[in-house]
Amino acid sequence: MFEQIKEDDHYDKLRCRGIFGGKLKILLVYIDHNLRRYHTRKLEFQKNNKLN
Repeated sequence: MFEQIKEDDHYDKLRCRGIFGGKLKILLVYIDHNLRRYHTRKLEFQKNNKLN
């Protein structure tokens, strides 16, 4: 899954120091990715319901 995030959002490396900073950065990246997926699926669902 991280490979997909790296490809889609152009993340090449984590720019944080320490284990806590790295884990926090990965957590925020995953939250961002899931919110984007949720938003696009919600828009697609609304678009499909308006057509019917």
